[in-house]
Amino acid sequence: MTSVALDGVLEEALQAAAEPEPAAEEPAEEVVDSVDAEAAPVVEVAAEETEEEAEVEEESVVETLVGFTKRKSSLFGIRQAPAANSEESAEAVQWGAWNEPVPEYLASKMTISAGDYSVDLTPTEMGNLTGSYNYSSVVDYQGHGSAGPLTNVQASFDVDFNSGEISDGLQSVDVADRQNWLLGFDGLIEQGIVGLNSLGGVMTEFSPTAELINPIEGDLSGAFTGAEAEAFVGGFELLDSQNALNTVEGIYTIER
Repeated sequence: MTSVALDGVLEEALQAAAEPEPAAEEPAEEVVDSVDAEAAPVVEVAAEETEEEAEVEEESVVETLVGFTKRKSSLFGIRQAPAANSEESAEAVQWGAWNEPVPEYLASKMTISAGDYSVDLTPTEMGNLTGSYNYSSVVDYQGHGSAGPLTNVQASFDVDFNSGEISDGLQSVDVADRQNWLLGFDGLIEQGIVGLNSLGGVMTEFSPTAELINPIEGDLSGAFTGAEAEAFVGGFELLDSQNALNTVEGIYTIER
């Protein structure tokens, strides 16, 4: 289904919903420096940090920035750039105005997770990318809902690598051939990290006697992968605003 078609379906579904209450906006998470470089007094370090302590500190930073989870899935195929190439280019990359450098250990590996599903990938080093592209070809997905397994996932969005803006995002998820979850989103790439914002949507449930339409809320994540960002891996956790027991979650890969 194209972006235009999904957009039309979302608009019609939103009009059909019975004036849903707007979901409360969740405050944006902020990464706060633990030490203010200008305000901190000069002190002498009593002992040098061991290599083992440094590794533990790096792992905790990864957990904070990308939501690292120990859940792994070997069933989900992801295109990964060779680790050696990623490590070599991480040192030489020139970052754009919207894209400040990130630690090398973060650039070489990332985990995208959604509920019971997670996948490790090598994220694209974003600094040298330019131009605008449309991603609309879903090549793989996995997940489930409270009503049953996923039977179809479609998604599309536009990205401008010059500014880092992600726009016109639409995602459609079919569950057990009797539910459709339709969600709009946009986002921004900052410091090499993709941030996605849910714009709201609707869940439509079909039955032989009636059709139920409820507003939904969404928690989205994702990252570009491949040497030239040929693919995008997205994670989603969606909730029926009128029924907290009605949910859906999963991960998908989309190409441009």
